Amino acid sequence: NGVRPETLLSERRFKLILNHPEFMKRYMNSELKSTQELATERHERLEAFDSDSRRSWLTIIHQMLRIFLLNRVDQKSLKAQPGISTEDSEVPKYFWKSNLYTCSEMILLRWLRLHYTRMHPHTPRQIVNFDRDLSDSV
Repeated sequence: NGVRPETLLSERRFKLILNHPEFMKRYMNSELKSTQELATERHERLEAFDSDSRRSWLTIIHQMLRIFLLNRVDQKSLKAQPGISTEDSEVPKYFWKSNLYTCSEMILLRWLRLHYTRMHPHTPRQIVNFDRDLSDSV
């Protein structure tokens, strides 16, 4: 998933580990680089630490939500929602075969689509992708 453990550390601890000989040997190939190259790479990693750390923590939080929260979303919970008809709560068979989203995520997309259609009946829109379809906040 692209999360490097050192990006989850505090900046102070990251600076300490960045200078550790074992880290330098293993992750920065220090044996093959000059002192100047190592200093440049160390500086670049420090510059990128803030954004890398945020991205890593967001990835961890996203994965935790997927594992612990979205597993509770199922067809039964969709049917239990007030205002959702039996017809609307039926989950198409292709939901179970998606290799992009879990079934829980597909049910959540269906729920979003149902509510969008109710709020904007004259503006048809297919909601099939979290990133693209929710990027405009509508």
